[in-house]
Amino acid sequence: MIRKLFLLIILFILFSGFAYSEKQINKKAVLIIAPFNFQDNEYFITKDELIRSGIKIYTASLNPEKAVSQSGRTVKPDIGINMIRPGDFDAIVFIGGPGVTVYFENPIIKNLAIDFYKNRKITAAICLAPVILANSGILKDKNATVWDNPQKEFSSVLIKHGANYTQKPVVIDGIIITADGPLSSSIFSRAIVRELLK
Repeated sequence: MIRKLFLLIILFILFSGFAYSEKQINKKAVLIIAPFNFQDNEYFITKDELIRSGIKIYTASLNPEKAVSQSGRTVKPDIGINMIRPGDFDAIVFIGGPGVTVYFENPIIKNLAIDFYKNRKITAAICLAPVILANSGILKDKNATVWDNPQKEFSSVLIKHGANYTQKPVVIDGIIITADGPLSSSIFSRAIVRELLK
């Protein structure tokens, strides 16, 4: 009798914990990568960190069939960028790398940034990708960072569009999270997780 009672208690604890965990991590994020030359660490570290935290991840790209990283790793996106709807996700994450410049003036990408922000969803970008947020107009009067070159080419874009540019590795301003490059991938991904699970 005591043994049965003990087993029932154990099962109750296990199932209660499972239900609680499911409730806590019922979040979805979409990671946007360039069709060519997306940054490996920014994508794979961020993806792995979010998955470890129980967040469901979808990868999207301009080419829904294939995307190739800077080091030549191939990824099969889950969806094309034209299939993304803010109502289906809790966060959008723009991954950087030299290939992300293809998105700087892409109207679909800019509208996604605007729509996620307007719908109060976490809108994150790393490396060069904060330029997308700046070009979409959502960084006006916001604190943000970006990867920069000696010519200050990318920070000047943020400043031009009204952002308060800072050289910090990761900057959180409300639902907007920006990071300066691959070395900040871990801090960036943990910041996204923390904000998602608030």
